[in-house]
This record gives sequence, C-alpha cells and structure tokens, in this order.
Amino acid sequence: MSKFRFSPRPNRAGEIAWRSWNEGSFREARQSNRPVLLSVSATWCTDSHAMDETTYSDDGVIHKINESFIPIRVDGDHRPDIRARYNMDGWPTTVVLTPAGRVITGGSYLDTNEMLSLLQCVTNTCPETSLDTSGDHGLNDVCHNTSSKPAFPPTDGEILSGNIPSNLRETMEQTAQQIDDSITEFYDGDFGGFASPPQHAPKDLGTQALDLLCTRTEKGSLDAGTRQMLEGTLDGMLEGDIFDSSTGGFFRCAAKRDWSSPQDAKTAWDNAEMVEIYLRASRALGVSRWAEAARQILTYVNQHLGRDGGGFYGGQNTRRESDAASADTEPSFTDQTLYTDTNARLASVYFLAHRLLGDQAYLEAGRKTLQVIEDLCSDGDDLHHCYDGSAETVPGMLRDYTELALAYLDAHTAHGDPQYLDRALSLAEIIRERFALPDGCFTDNEQDAGVEVGLLQQPHVCLEQNARAALLCHKISLVRNDPSWEQQGVATLIVTAPEAERAGPRGAIWLASHLEISEPAPHIRILLYSKTRDGDLHRSVNFAPERHAVIEIDEGGVEEPLAYVCRQSYCFPPTSDPEELKTFLTPQGADIPESRH
Repeated sequence: MSKFRFSPRPNRAGEIAWRSWNEGSFREARQSNRPVLLSVSATWCTDSHAMDETTYSDDGVIHKINESFIPIRVDGDHRPDIRARYNMDGWPTTVVLTPAGRVITGGSYLDTNEMLSLLQCVTNTCPETSLDTSGDHGLNDVCHNTSSKPAFPPTDGEILSGNIPSNLRETMEQTAQQIDDSITEFYDGDFGGFASPPQHAPKDLGTQALDLLCTRTEKGSLDAGTRQMLEGTLDGMLEGDIFDSSTGGFFRCAAKRDWSSPQDAKTAWDNAEMVEIYLRASRALGVSRWAEAARQILTYVNQHLGRDGGGFYGGQNTRRESDAASADTEPSFTDQTLYTDTNARLASVYFLAHRLLGDQAYLEAGRKTLQVIEDLCSDGDDLHHCYDGSAETVPGMLRDYTELALAYLDAHTAHGDPQYLDRALSLAEIIRERFALPDGCFTDNEQDAGVEVGLLQQPHVCLEQNARAALLCHKISLVRNDPSWEQQGVATLIVTAPEAERAGPRGAIWLASHLEISEPAPHIRILLYSKTRDGDLHRSVNFAPERHAVIEIDEGGVEEPLAYVCRQSYCFPPTSDPEELKTFLTPQGADIPESRH
C-alpha cells in the first residue's frame, strides 16, 4: 500500500513518482539539478481530493512532473511545520522549490491548465544551469510575486528578567485595542460569525474570537456587544448548515454568510474547540441549549472519530444530507491518524465537560485519551506528533508538548492525581529547553531534531501556538511559584504582538492569553485529609466561572479539608466552607481589599 494518501475516489495521482520530504529527496534534486514540486495536501480537504482526481490525473501533468521535477508529497496535518513555512494561503498548496528548498513560485488549488502553465513557466525560465543548489540564495519568483511573512521583531533581553519598558506595555495595549476593533468590524450582525465586510463570507468557525468573548464574559466584562456577538454566532451556527444536524459536529467553514454551503470537512480539532466554547458560554450565560449542543458534538466525536482502543482520529471528509443521492459513489473518508495535539485538546475538553456537566464518563474518557497518547505517541520525554500505525514517526512539536501539558493540568484539576501535575511540569520544562528562542518566544519545531533543508532550517514563530504556550507559562508560574515562567509568557506575548495585530480577529487568541496574564483567574489549592479526592470542597471548584482557574489538589495531611484562594497578589483566608469557597471564586462576589494593589 502506498505511504502517500490520495483521494478515496478514482484518480491517477499515484502515477506521479512522489518522494517523501527528507534529505535524500533534496540530494536527488541537487544531483539531477531539477526543481522540486512540493504538494501539501490534507485527507479531509475537498480541493486536495479534486486536484488528485483532475490535475494530478492528467497525462500531460503526470509526464511533465516525472520528467522535469522531483515531486515531494506532504500531508499537511502530519507535517504542520512544513505547511506553516510553505503554505500559499490555502489548501492544497503547490510550490516549486530549488534543490536547496527555496521557493521559486507556487499557488493553492491549480486546475490542469494552470498547473501545465506553471510547470512550463518554471522549466522555460529556469534552465538547469540556473538552479541554485547551495541554499545561500533563492531564485526570484519567475511567474508572479510571492512574499514571505514579516519577521518577528527582536525584543530586549531585559524582558525575560521581568523588566518591561513602558513603551512595550503601551504597545501591547494598543494591540489589544486593534484586535477588539477588528472583531467588531468583522462581526456579521445578521447571521453571526466573523469575516471580511461587507460580504462577510466565506466564514470559518471563528473559534479564536469566540474564545476571547468567553474569556471576557467569565471575567465579568460582559457588555451588550459581547453578548450579542456570542448569542448571534453560537445560535446562528447551530441553525445553519455548518452544523450537521444529521450526524452532529461542525464542518470547517461555510461559503456563504448565512452558514450555508459548508465545506465537506470536519476535523477533531475544530470540534474540540467548539465543544469548549459552547460549554463555557453555556455556563457563563446560563443557556442550556448550548450545553446540549456540546453534548451532541461530543457524541459525534465519539461515534464517528473514536478509535478502537481509545483516542480519536483526525477528521472526516463527509457528505451532507443533501448529497445523499450520490453517497454511494462518494463515501465519507476518515483520516485514521491519531494526532497528539488534537487528542490532548480533546482530553482537556472531556475534563471541562466533566467539570461543568458532572458526567463521570467524561472524566474517564479524558483519562483514557491521555493514556493512549502516552502509549502510542510518547517515548518518555520525547513525543511524536502523530500515530498512523506505520513505522515512520514525526518528532513532537511545540503544539504537541503545549497541548499535552495543558491537558495534564486539567486532568489534575479533575481527578487530583499528583502524577498528572508532575507530568505537566515535566512537559513544560521540555518546552523551555527545546523550543524557546533567545528573544522569549518559541519556535514550532525542535531546531536540532535532525537534518533539515530549505525553510525548515529557520525557526518559525506560530502566533496560535505561542499564545497557548504563554498561557501555559502563566499557569506553571502559579503552580511553581516561579516568576520566571510568567516573565517567559509575557515576553512571548510581546514578541508576537505585531503578528497578532496583523491577524485581525484571529489575533483574539493572543488577546485571550494576554487577559489571563494581566487579569488572572484565581489560583486555588485544596488540601485534603485523605486519599478520597471526591469531597465538597473539590466539587465546589467546579463552580469557578473562569475556564483557566489554576487548581491544585494536595493530600496535605490536615485534620479537615482546606482551600486557599489567591487572586494576583491577594490571598483570601483559608476556608473549609464550600459555599464561601464559591464566593471567593467569583470575580464580582469576592470582597478584595484595595490594599492588594
């Protein structure tokens, strides 16, 4: 069976002599002095399948690629580090590279004529003698202009020691305001969601903006505009075709502003994010139908993406009810790969569902998912990004270590097992050792993990992953009582602020982490008097309205259970009263003396 994954429908893409991304393939390109044709696809992507069935099944395209290029095929979900560096603003991505891995030209979806024109353009304009194989200089784009992402500005090393210049603090506040303004500008007041005005289409799920709105609501900053955007979007999506009312779950995006004409793809990651958003919004605003929506999404994930033996597959390219007439010729297709970051995020979501809905089955599902990750995607301190049953492994990336560390913190909150907390702390240390850059932020992959070529030789700072890593740093700082972690998180946000500002509503993930650091949720430590972790105080922390409250469970050997709650620099008196503890956990309900400042 081919190690490359093509459309499940009839196609001839396999007749192209695809190579894997490795040093050997680029060595072959250097020795033969041929350019590389890089195809980055995804199993759930309809356009990736369409290119396999049409463009890559054309006789002329097959012949030209095999004759004049070194074709390399990459699954973008297996190698998000390659996808991040070479993506041409869409799925699939088609890029022509020098033998040194530098970009010559490229595009997203290319039909047969467009592909033939590109191939001809490259071979006519770039004779063999002009191909640079040294890696020192990339060719200029011979067919159209391509631009690389702006470099992240360096920061003053003093940030990591806790000294943040006032001008940088002002910059962060300006970035926060820009993101808030972009969310308001992009919000579709008629159907909900966030997309460029005035068309407000196509629309993705907008999880970054929704996460931020939930964070503001949990912190007591609910205003009429926030409530309107939350209600309009969450209800609009449930009423639209982007939510699959037949089998459950959300599609990735919709072509029209009323959430109709959705893409056929559903991913486990997107649906994990949507479960968390509906759970948080339901708790914050008291809307029961949103809690029910979260249950329905979890049912879909279990039934359609659940893996025998535990864990979850990556996603589906599925068919909607309106396509039933042709379902016999175009079956659903499931990406039967277990991804570490996605499964860790799902484990976190199960722990949150247990906390907010009280279902013990969700707790056990989360614990089992973590065990599957350890069994299939971990060699002690070394994670693998994914598992598909093959012998090939991809080294774990920042996203894998970060999401797994956050999941273990949630597992400790839900269950109280100290081993979960120890594992979270260990993973956090690995992140700082392997992924931290001198200016304070994090690169997406381990730079000395192996021999790499092209743009993989350079660090890549991913906004979303760095925002999540900053959140993790904040939580670890509280658990360890070590301000250096907080300083690392702040430095990460400062370095990524320019990218967050450019990202529009997608920059909301940065702002949500910024709020967690600048307006922190409570840090709660519960001392239990026995190994029985199920008690009134432990149950009371489930009422903490803020998603990212840091909760430690400790068998302290006390005569009666005690809870300690701190907010910023102020700590409440220890309490053994569950009702008083609930009061301490509520931002508006706690009487914090002014002297805390």
